[in-house]
Amino acid sequence: MITARKQKEYPRHIAERIIATQMRMVPEDGELYENAIRNVYAAFDIAEQFTGRIIVRSLVTFGFAEASACLDIPTAPVLEVVAVRYYDADDNLATLDPADYELIASEDCTYLDIYRSLALSTTRTRNRLLVEAWCGYDDYRDVVLRVPEHADGIVLPGSIEAAVQLTAGTLCEADGDAIIGRSVNSLPLTAERLLRPYRMSPYGAND
Repeated sequence: MITARKQKEYPRHIAERIIATQMRMVPEDGELYENAIRNVYAAFDIAEQFTGRIIVRSLVTFGFAEASACLDIPTAPVLEVVAVRYYDADDNLATLDPADYELIASEDCTYLDIYRSLALSTTRTRNRLLVEAWCGYDDYRDVVLRVPEHADGIVLPGSIEAAVQLTAGTLCEADGDAIIGRSVNSLPLTAERLLRPYRMSPYGAND
């Protein structure tokens, strides 16, 4: 399903807040501080693996074998569709006019309504329709207002942030041995319970 993922933007402000409040570190701590940042980023990756959803804001290209009037994108949230491209009947890559589709998105599910019938390539069997989109949760700076940094952004849920904090703390305390190299089932029990309501089918599955 995912053919490419780039421009992965870890929420630096959230990581810094976790480190300041839980680990009592400041940037002046140098290498220890940077190692803590890496552990928080690793905790975000682990949360993604466990939930099967894109959490860290990224530019993602999804590939589909078929085009339907209501296209299900099995990852959440999708914040913005950048482009919809398809290989036409002559196997040429064409771009669909934004007026021909609409993103119907929420924190839990995402659909792309396509208003135009597309004749897709018969030469290809996979990735005949490509949807490029910004996905993931948004960063925020104010812990009270929790306003997303980007227009139409969806702020990282508190439960996911708490699970990341717990996992990052475990990584720091055990120098990474508790999680790295093991299954994501080795998550701290409380972190797993916090993440479980957000678990989806794997977003890397083939269509």
